[in-house]
Amino acid sequence: MYSEQIEAIRTRRLLRKADKLAIDYAVEDGALWKRSIQLDCWILTASGYSDIRNAVREERKEQWRAAVARIGWVIGIFGSFTGLLSVWRFTRGL
Repeated sequence: MYSEQIEAIRTRRLLRKADKLAIDYAVEDGALWKRSIQLDCWILTASGYSDIRNAVREERKEQWRAAVARIGWVIGIFGSFTGLLSVWRFTRGL
């Protein structure tokens, strides 16, 4: 019984993460799910847990890459502005 409780907790935690990232997953009645008789709920199978966990990792990786690209743009614009400011100050003799 304890192993099913642990699996149910792991399933709920993973599905909360997937919901935050808007990842679609099949609900019940699939190869990803099994029915817990003792707890009367659906639990992810090992392959289902792995599939959804990999999808969460890929989505987070994509979000990280997008954030790094945006930061690169901001740093580039700031660097260009700093260079222009230094040329402007040099030409004015400051």
